[in-house]
Amino acid sequence: MKVLFSLGIFLFAGCAAIERNEIHQQSLWLEKAGFRAAKSGSPPTATPGRSQMVFQEIPQENGRMIYTFTDPVNGLVYRGGGKELAAYREISTAARSRRSANLAQITPSGSRVTGPLVW
Repeated sequence: MKVLFSLGIFLFAGCAAIERNEIHQQSLWLEKAGFRAAKSGSPPTATPGRSQMVFQEIPQENGRMIYTFTDPVNGLVYRGGGKELAAYREISTAARSRRSANLAQITPSGSRVTGPLVW
């Protein structure tokens, strides 16, 4: 029983670490794309297993849109316009493509990657 409990804690901690890494990576892409970070008015609200950036489109009176990504781990809000959103999409798509290509190179021929653990 203790072994199962310990294994559960270990897996839970591993998932939380992966989520924090993904949010950190997304924050770097947003900053590189020109989004401006500011502290949100509320404290960090990250819940392990549900910690993802929240995307919102906010219409302005002048017809333009403001795009925000809320970081629940660090309590930050990233704000930008259409130019920054386009740059972010380009940066994140290129980075994800590189990561997929790297995974394909290290995967043995004929095997299929179905998740983070490959036996």
